Amino acid sequence: MKVVQRFITPLILALTATAACFAAYKVDDIPNVHLENRTRYVTNPDGILSPAAQAQADSIISAIWQTSTAEVVAVVIDDFDGNDIDTFATELFTKWGIGKNDKSNGVLLLVAKDRRKAVIRTGYGVEGVLPD
Repeated sequence: MKVVQRFITPLILALTATAACFAAYKVDDIPNVHLENRTRYVTNPDGILSPAAQAQADSIISAIWQTSTAEVVAVVIDDFDGNDIDTFATELFTKWGIGKNDKSNGVLLLVAKDRRKAVIRTGYGVEGVLPD
């Protein structure tokens, strides 16, 4: 029995550490659903939003794309790798190239559920349109 106990604790610790690693996204790990399907604007890899809520958000964002010059995307995740949500959002915004270069009209809404934080990252072209 002592032999089993000696291995159980390290195994539990290893699995917990592994699970924690998978829960925190790196910028390169977040799927851009809009590239896969042009009718989707909300990336929800952890299933935080219900399918109905995600469909409604996609519909609202689609209307924004169609009626304005802003190109909005939303990302809802459990957690991200790093300490600062602003830095993470800026890196994701840049990596995905949100918005048109000539208009700088991109908008990223990032929600990190486990940290209870959200941030909006914008291109310069929409800064006057969105309130501070």
